[in-house]
Amino acid sequence: MLSGGSDSIALLSCLSKLDLNFYTIHFNHGVFNNSIKLSQFCKNASKNLNSQHHFNINIKNLNKKNIESIGREKRYTISKKIIQRLNINFILSAHHLDDQIETLIMRQVECNNWVSSLGIQESYGHIFRPFITVKKSSIIHYLKKNNLIWLEDESNNDNSYLRNEIRNVKIPDIYKKSPQLINRIIKSNKIAKDKFEKIKLEISSGIIKFIKTEYGLKIHTLNLKDYSYIELKFIIQLMIKSFKKEFQTSKSNWETIIKYLDFCGQRISPFIMNDTFSI
Repeated sequence: MLSGGSDSIALLSCLSKLDLNFYTIHFNHGVFNNSIKLSQFCKNASKNLNSQHHFNINIKNLNKKNIESIGREKRYTISKKIIQRLNINFILSAHHLDDQIETLIMRQVECNNWVSSLGIQESYGHIFRPFITVKKSSIIHYLKKNNLIWLEDESNNDNSYLRNEIRNVKIPDIYKKSPQLINRIIKSNKIAKDKFEKIKLEISSGIIKFIKTEYGLKIHTLNLKDYSYIELKFIIQLMIKSFKKEFQTSKSNWETIIKYLDFCGQRISPFIMNDTFSI
């Protein structure tokens, strides 16, 4: 994914030095004044840095209020379609360590559990983020050393967006007043990743047993007392992903699902999660 910013240009430059066939994708949200300029810049950069083909995709019906959430959802939906159509192995995104720290702070504001400390995953499905442990300052150093030009989206300076407020106001204040807090945030991220890997191992090794059935998912042994509510939700989502399916629902419905699984008596019928999947 090519935004034209420093991170994606650095990633494009690194790819151009490898013996790989790759495409570039730029999503034009059409909301800000420099959208057209960014699109043209990305097209030229992809050509100069050996992209096999460049896609410029316009995302419609966005505005400044929904560009973060809806825009992200549409980008990943379109990316999946491109993967299938062109038989692409994976998509690279240039998220870096500073993005990770911003995300962790945002999620701590929104909720306080270990899953919120997972942050941005290094890989998720077909999406890989090779810069996720690299500092922004290192990326800028690389660009300057190699005389590379980039353009920043003007929306990055608009602090009415929570992420920008955290990036431009809160994090500089943390570095000034309590820099050790950043290290604690990164440490909590590592602990959360270890928990995540432990749960994945318990599923793959059969400690948490389940089988695929004609109606969906049958959980054999799941001692609910050993897991928190958020861990149970996570376990079920990981199981569902083994079917190559995604499932999103409301908090109240998740509570109903957990109560269903915790029922000690005989279950007469499966729990219907959506039109195609049951537990």
